[in-house]
Amino acid sequence: MDTGNKALIRDMNIRFILKMIIETGPISRADIAKLSGLTKATVSAIVKLLLDQQLVVETGSAATQKGRKPILLKFCPESGYIIVFDIGRLETTVLASDLCGHTIYLQTYPTPADKEALLPWLIQTIARLKDTLPPSIYGVVGICIGIHGTVHDSTIVFAPYYPYAGLQLKTPLEDYFHIPVFVENEANLSVIGEHGFCFDCDNLAVLSIHSGIGLGVILHGRLYTGPDGYAGEFGHSVIELGGCPCPCGNRGCLEQYASEQALLKEYARLKGLTRIPSFEMFKKAADQKEPGAVHILEIFTTYIAAGLNNIVQMLNPELIIISSRFTDTYPELIENIRAQLPRRIRPLCRMRTSLLSSRAVLLGGVCLVLKNFLRLDRVRLEKFLNT
Repeated sequence: MDTGNKALIRDMNIRFILKMIIETGPISRADIAKLSGLTKATVSAIVKLLLDQQLVVETGSAATQKGRKPILLKFCPESGYIIVFDIGRLETTVLASDLCGHTIYLQTYPTPADKEALLPWLIQTIARLKDTLPPSIYGVVGICIGIHGTVHDSTIVFAPYYPYAGLQLKTPLEDYFHIPVFVENEANLSVIGEHGFCFDCDNLAVLSIHSGIGLGVILHGRLYTGPDGYAGEFGHSVIELGGCPCPCGNRGCLEQYASEQALLKEYARLKGLTRIPSFEMFKKAADQKEPGAVHILEIFTTYIAAGLNNIVQMLNPELIIISSRFTDTYPELIENIRAQLPRRIRPLCRMRTSLLSSRAVLLGGVCLVLKNFLRLDRVRLEKFLNT
């Protein structure tokens, strides 16, 4: 075997053992050798390297009936930090976490309305956060920015609800901070988060319903975005020929009827309100079974059922996650949606509400940065959720 092959195999073994420690630790060297099939000498050498890199720490010993108690190993998420932005239409949520998504800082700010103001604001916010984070060996290992719009090659291609189209954030932020930066569509980050922290299936779809409607898709274990980044722009599928105009240039797009913004706008029209109500105001009316609010929830279930029918027909995913404040607040809507599906589709449409809700984009960013930092194709983080 040549030197290049030996180095490649060693690198693969390092990543394999690190992934095992993250997902199953605390775990002993002996159990790693047993589960991996690697020799004890190989495992010991790799563990020493990971200990030296401070990615892994020893944490007590396992109980045993005889002999020397084996020392246990666990991943050290405190060795670095990740910063994630979820840039919504009106509000931006900023998370600083350790390497496994444990919150160190979480704050919501008004989204900069001016295109030219976004980059300076990001630089200022990141710089301030970096200065306040506790010391760690690796510091901030990556920054992720979630965009409610189409992203291709880290450039914002289309953003119908804020003026950021054409904006390039990755290169100027990397040049300024010398830290890897990822710019990604919010629905894609949502499916990455649900996949990494919650649902262990290789064909997963997340229908993200907020100011617009996006679809994040993982096929055969990998995020699918299409060659131009437009895969998942499900809100711009036409459901009403000649219908309501959409900022994308089409008429009758799904998100003009079933997005949170569209439904609250329709509720305002029904009630003769001069301003679009907040979701909290709508919820108060829905909790009281106010007829207009009940009608809006019926519209939601009707259009989402039509959308899910199309998703099943096109992709047939193992599971569809619905990420929406409507279904988070009223989980019974899931069964109402199911009841409106064609009978033959119902068994094929395996769906449930999001387990991450408003955190999906943020924790998807954590997953994306962590996998890049550790050079892992995939890592399961469900045991770190809510710990």
